[in-house]
Amino acid sequence: MEKAVVPKSAEELVDLIPRVRLLPGEDETAYEDLRQALLLDFEPASPYEMALAENLVDLEWEAHRYRRLRDDLLRQKFLDIAAKEIDDDRFARYPSERAKELAAALVCDNAGERAMGLDGLAERGLVEGAILAKAYAIELKTIEPIERHIAEIETRRRRLHEDLFRLKSKRSPVIPDADILSE
Repeated sequence: MEKAVVPKSAEELVDLIPRVRLLPGEDETAYEDLRQALLLDFEPASPYEMALAENLVDLEWEAHRYRRLRDDLLRQKFLDIAAKEIDDDRFARYPSERAKELAAALVCDNAGERAMGLDGLAERGLVEGAILAKAYAIELKTIEPIERHIAEIETRRRRLHEDLFRLKSKRSPVIPDADILSE
């Protein structure tokens, strides 16, 4: 029978804990930056604290993931509706390239391009919020389970966070420059 590998420190445990598998489009550097920041904040001192901290990191990433998925879904539906609404030929099967460009401008970070997209809406008497509301209404059945899952993640994360800090509060305080006396 093989002996179990028992880590001696929290750092050694990191190699034994399975890592989150990133999905297409996810940024490994962003995940690692988040992980390092949270582990620094959590200050795990034992293997069990490290396991809890790693689970918190994974839950945080999962919450970000589901928010991104929800937002991407809404953004795409917004683009589709905006392009159709902006298009001069309302009866065309597909929106024109110009309509797609104006719709894309509405969600871009460049202020000048965004202003161009908003002008395109205004010229046609369209309101950005109304288009977003339509997108949300159309995707509501798809978004609802995502929202529920995000809420579940938040609950699990809060409980795990409480467990970690309850465990940390039971630690003996470290006194710098203290001499340990033996009996």
